[in-house]
Amino acid sequence: MLRQVCGSASFRGVSVGVAALTRRTIHVTSVVAINDSGAIKDAGGAMSKKGAVNEDSYYRKVQQEQLKKLKSLHKDHIQDAQMEIKRLQSIIDRSKEDIEELEEAEQELK
Repeated sequence: MLRQVCGSASFRGVSVGVAALTRRTIHVTSVVAINDSGAIKDAGGAMSKKGAVNEDSYYRKVQQEQLKKLKSLHKDHIQDAQMEIKRLQSIIDRSKEDIEELEEAEQELK
């Protein structure tokens, strides 16, 4: 059985995303060069602030979408549980009716 292990490594300023299999086969999935001298955020100024704001708003938007999906999932679980409760309650009611009928039949035999 092969198990896939994903991770990343850095070699001489180059970040490498890798997916390795346990049989020692290594596949490079992405290569991203890291160059600290050209980073806009590190330079400061208006571009840095705008980039930070854009990044923050993006992650806030992603988080809002995740919360919305989670809320919807919980609502679905509640609805499913309520339907299951109704189904089980009807089974309980039918069983109680059967018991009453059996008790009436038992009284007639006495």
